[in-house]
Amino acid sequence: MYLTHLECPRCGRAYPAAEPQNLCACGSPLLARHDLAAVAAAVTPERLALRPADLWRYRKLLPWPTPGTSPRWARAGRRCCAPRRTGPGSASPT
Repeated sequence: MYLTHLECPRCGRAYPAAEPQNLCACGSPLLARHDLAAVAAAVTPERLALRPADLWRYRKLLPWPTPGTSPRWARAGRRCCAPRRTGPGSASPT
């Protein structure tokens, strides 16, 4: 995992990456900060293209602490529900 810390864009305060949290004490959402030089050295675009086309393709950048334990949610490119018909000739109001 290349996540180094969480940082507040408003006040600059840093928080440990190991502690799940969303907001800074000042109320601003926290941003994830990564060691991008280490990512660039370890992960190439060619290697990323070989991975399944889902969220976990980018697992090295995700804040998931335990390797091999990523949950499998919906896959990319698949709908979670049937589309609703709208427009002329449909049973639904437009």
